[in-house]
Amino acid sequence: MVIMIHSIYIMRKTGENIYTRKYEESSVDDNLISGFLSALQNFVSEVSSGDVIRTIKTGNVKFIYNIIHDIIVVAVADQQDDERKIQEKVEKIAEIFYNKFKVNLENWTGDISPFKPFEEDLEDIISGTLKVSLIGYGGVGKTTILKLLKNEEIPLKHNPTIAVDIKPFKEINISGLKLIVWDFAGQERFESLWKMLIKGTDLIIVVVDSTMINLLRTRRKIMKMIEEENPKAKVIVIANKQDLPKAIKPNIIEGLLNAPTYGFVAIDPSYRRDILKIINEKIDELSKTSKKESSVVASAA
Repeated sequence: MVIMIHSIYIMRKTGENIYTRKYEESSVDDNLISGFLSALQNFVSEVSSGDVIRTIKTGNVKFIYNIIHDIIVVAVADQQDDERKIQEKVEKIAEIFYNKFKVNLENWTGDISPFKPFEEDLEDIISGTLKVSLIGYGGVGKTTILKLLKNEEIPLKHNPTIAVDIKPFKEINISGLKLIVWDFAGQERFESLWKMLIKGTDLIIVVVDSTMINLLRTRRKIMKMIEEENPKAKVIVIANKQDLPKAIKPNIIEGLLNAPTYGFVAIDPSYRRDILKIINEKIDELSKTSKKESSVVASAA
């Protein structure tokens, strides 16, 4: 689930703001935030530190904060966002920040520069990880697409993937999320792993080689398995090898596999922009779906 946290503030209980991270220019009123932080500082001495996480809702935003020892961590988020998930993040931010800078906090002289390295930790906590899975039979071009995505040299010779090749994308930050792409081995002896691996996947990219034999196998086995094991996943199809004679066109493949389909020639580096754009669009769709589901849950409550 994608959570739209607008900003994070970390303060000392004595009132000094020691760390701020704003994630976007938004409609959240800075005066509203300043007023809340000032009010929090005024009564925080009456609130004991501990594991209790509190939420205050006002207007179209909510403030979720946690007090640990002598620091306060405040997250500003949209009203419809999943409160429990934000609470988990706030608690983790407070714990990691305090443990990492305990000595600096105990001997603080007013200099906030020692806290700047916390940005990398914060990004890992806030952004989370999106699991993307490449799945398809052997030789359709999954690993070539993975290398295209990472902007690595594309092999001219096919080297079969053995078991699962997991690639973290720390250098690619799409829609505020870090990606981990799973490249599943397509050989028949590894099919028993597919059910386990597609569970928990946010975006499944089914790769086909645009031949009728491959499409029929994919529809009968892979698409059926996705429907049974992870029906809520976002699914797209990459119709690879469109440069070959008699390649079936993407619109026909889309009808056969009942999923959005994009024509590709994965050995052509110019397609990298296309794969990045497609993934970005699908992540945005996931984000909007998550917000709608959170809004429905909130209304029902």
